[in-house]
Amino acid sequence: MSSPDRSTPDPEKSNDRRRSFGFGCLGWSLVLLTVLPLLIAGSMGLWWKRRQTLANQAVTDRLQTLSAQGLPIDAISLQTYYNRSTTNHGRDLWRSIRDQLNSEPFATSLGNVLIAVVGKEIPLPGKPYPADKEIQQFLDDNAEFFHKINQWLDADTHFRVEVDFRDFDTVFDQFGDQRNLARVLRVKARHAIHHGDSVSAHQALRNGIFFARSQEKSPLLISHLVRIAVESVAMDSIDMALEADTLDQSQLSDLLQAIGALDSSAESLRNAIIGERAFALDNFNRDVFADEDLFFDKPDRLQRTLGGHATDKLSAIESFDLWLRAVSDDLVKDAPLLLDIADQQSQSLQQLNVFQQAERCVSATLTPPIQMSVLAFLRNEHQRRLVRTAIAARRYRHQESRWPQTVDELQRVGLDPKSVHPSGDRPFGIHEQADGTLLVWGFDPTTDYSAFSELAPTPTEPPNLTLNPDRDMVIRISTKPQENE
Repeated sequence: MSSPDRSTPDPEKSNDRRRSFGFGCLGWSLVLLTVLPLLIAGSMGLWWKRRQTLANQAVTDRLQTLSAQGLPIDAISLQTYYNRSTTNHGRDLWRSIRDQLNSEPFATSLGNVLIAVVGKEIPLPGKPYPADKEIQQFLDDNAEFFHKINQWLDADTHFRVEVDFRDFDTVFDQFGDQRNLARVLRVKARHAIHHGDSVSAHQALRNGIFFARSQEKSPLLISHLVRIAVESVAMDSIDMALEADTLDQSQLSDLLQAIGALDSSAESLRNAIIGERAFALDNFNRDVFADEDLFFDKPDRLQRTLGGHATDKLSAIESFDLWLRAVSDDLVKDAPLLLDIADQQSQSLQQLNVFQQAERCVSATLTPPIQMSVLAFLRNEHQRRLVRTAIAARRYRHQESRWPQTVDELQRVGLDPKSVHPSGDRPFGIHEQADGTLLVWGFDPTTDYSAFSELAPTPTEPPNLTLNPDRDMVIRISTKPQENE
């Protein structure tokens, strides 16, 4: 009997081995396809959890430090912080003033007056004044109202508006009344300037500055932007008083001191950023981000699924801290760094990937428009310094019977030239023209944004008023009419 040939493979066994190998590969593939994603997901979950835990601890430590420093970290502590720097003095008077501003007869008469003068050049004394009789009637009819304003603002305090920092609508509720009061004071000031009534003009201008000052301690950027607008209205009217030479030496000195007593723009910006940080941090504690207009549909729910807001909250704190560290005592000098930080943060937000957007969808939404805000504060600071320079120049004219040739000469009337230096190493331009008028000029940082990247100084030559009919950042002061006769 012959033995089987071992060198010849058995087809059936070969097929069995192939099937076993195939099933084995399939099994391992299924295991890999099932287990590997679970391992990866588990590792990612542990990494995410660890990341959130570390971020949460960092947030806790940072909030404890801020709280120990007396700084606000939520709506409740923000209210306490605001109350510490403001007073309820005059609260009833402010309510009464608001009620009258919003009364139908007053609002109608004010609207008619504003329509009569809007867009019209207010002439110097000696020329017809638009709607003169209507404005005089408005002022006479509301004499008691203006007396009430004088009483309220003569206290020169930082009054407290009624605001709930958990309800942003209560912040906006004040703005319309504040702007309308600024317009009322402008109507009175310009009418008095035209008629040479130095007492009424000075009181209205002083009230305009004090009204802006009373709102300095508001801890939100939007409130400060309204304050800046209110202050700018008063500054524009002061320009007119200087050109008409309405005010005497003591009144000019008083306005110069009033402007000098305003909080520095750097201090105001710092206060606003501190308040914005607390306002933003408080919003992390509430379900207010379920908004399809944000990065994702229901982003708050998405973040809860991913494990919370810890990294997002930490990102917000770091952003605010970065701005605060960049603000020193002189916003003009801080401008390049602040604008550079704002640019970098804006660019980084645009470059976030999907995961990073999920991590920062809340903080990115709550980040205030710091770039435009810094520019508004800068313009405000430049306008203050320009107006102070012009007031001192008019005082110099009264005292010396001639215009100053340089800003340094203004030391004779008590103005430190260094206190009114704008961006760069050169003070505001000052030049007597052939017709005897004096030009004081600078530049507007909101339109000359690039200048701050190089700290460009004030131009050596005055601007062409033909090309700049609005005379933005230019104050033209004429000689007294009798001096030209």
